[in-house]
Amino acid sequence: MKAFEATLRDPLKYGFINGRITYLETKLLTPHQVERLIEAGNLEEALRSLAETDYGRVFEEVPEEVVVERNLAGALKEVFDSLEKDCPDKELFYYFRLKYDFQNLKTALKLRLTGESGDTFSLLGNYRAEELSSLVLEERYQELPEFCRGSAVDAVAKYEETKNPQQIDVLLDRAYFTELARVSRGKKRDFIISFTRTLIDLANLKMFLRARILQKSRGLLEGYFIDGGRVEKERLMSLFNEGDETVVEHFRGTEYYYLVRESLERGPA
Repeated sequence: MKAFEATLRDPLKYGFINGRITYLETKLLTPHQVERLIEAGNLEEALRSLAETDYGRVFEEVPEEVVVERNLAGALKEVFDSLEKDCPDKELFYYFRLKYDFQNLKTALKLRLTGESGDTFSLLGNYRAEELSSLVLEERYQELPEFCRGSAVDAVAKYEETKNPQQIDVLLDRAYFTELARVSRGKKRDFIISFTRTLIDLANLKMFLRARILQKSRGLLEGYFIDGGRVEKERLMSLFNEGDETVVEHFRGTEYYYLVRESLERGPA
């Protein structure tokens, strides 16, 4: 991570974008402003609070909640696009935008297969949401980007076999992390590789802890875990039927200790 940070501090290559980020940080909401938003009794009060911040321009004309979501998404897209334009390493933004490509693909597939999705399309992907959605709705899967083409076809086949929308999430999540791992290996930067492995661990632990808390059977986790993390899949499977104390103790001394302990103590959300 130190090597990665040192690279980003290279004044010739990253000086301008670091300055931009530092400036944007001064525009973030303060803890006091966030507290006022939480205490707002309704949307109108919340927007009045935001009017005093840099977000005021985003909500000058907001008649309903759906427009709030749209305007926030637009403001975030402006930040992404601006920083990407100034960043000399474009593939870093490809890496961080991938999450939204897969979110859009999931949304489109669920609309196509079930008639509903529960999610909205994001403006932040590498590919336009409308483009991905059209390809899916018209069943032109072979025209999808290569990194998600095969997983989209597999997800359709699996859903038609099981009628379980969760299978769409499982297969696309695996494809997402596979592509993240490919990009991180290509960058040959310890930080990105480590960050990717942490994301995979967190995804696997989320599935593991949720299944335990909801008292699901161990067999349901077979095939759900994603390769590439620090915590081996076999270790999670072997821990599944152990008591909470044993599971928590197993992670003592790791970066996931408090996450595991607090999740099991809290129980179902």
